[in-house]
Amino acid sequence: MAQSDRRAKRFERAVVDLVEALVLQGREGRTFAGTIIDLDERRRDRGVASIPRLAVEAPVAGAGLELGVEQILRLQRADVRTGKVLFVPA
Repeated sequence: MAQSDRRAKRFERAVVDLVEALVLQGREGRTFAGTIIDLDERRRDRGVASIPRLAVEAPVAGAGLELGVEQILRLQRADVRTGKVLFVPA
């Protein structure tokens, strides 16, 4: 049961990642206001940002990330093939 739950959550996350990449495709290089909602405990230069204007939560990487702080972020990558997106501080 636990294994099927983990598999279902991975599938759900992959679908969300793909939809976010589709929403962001073609907007690479543009900037958006976003709030850092999670930081990697081991690598403080990696985290997750909430971009309300686009209704997405996406990975962010770069120096100067602060939890709970709104920053201007630039979309560096939106790859529909892999479902990967990445924002960086502008």
